[in-house]
Amino acid sequence: RYLSFIRGVVDSDDLPLNVNRETLQESKIIQVVKKKLVRKAIEMIRKFSQEEGKPAEVAEAEIDADGNVEEKEQESVPPPYNAWYKKFGQSIKMGIIDDEP
Repeated sequence: RYLSFIRGVVDSDDLPLNVNRETLQESKIIQVVKKKLVRKAIEMIRKFSQEEGKPAEVAEAEIDADGNVEEKEQESVPPPYNAWYKKFGQSIKMGIIDDEP
């Protein structure tokens, strides 16, 4: 429920063709698929959080009137995970409560 912002399609040969509410609630195959999808999604989020932001541009050196080299400071771009977390962090926090045994 807390990963509802993730959209996709699951194709499996093990899923029954006739799907109704009872099948969704009782099928062990569906439960296994749900469990694996949650693990995969959390692993993808974990990898995404470990990526670093790329530098904005390569720093260039300039020479002033006296012939001295002046280096510009590189502006660092925050990791993309920070922006993503601001948007979806509340849902992830709800998952901590939902997943507790």
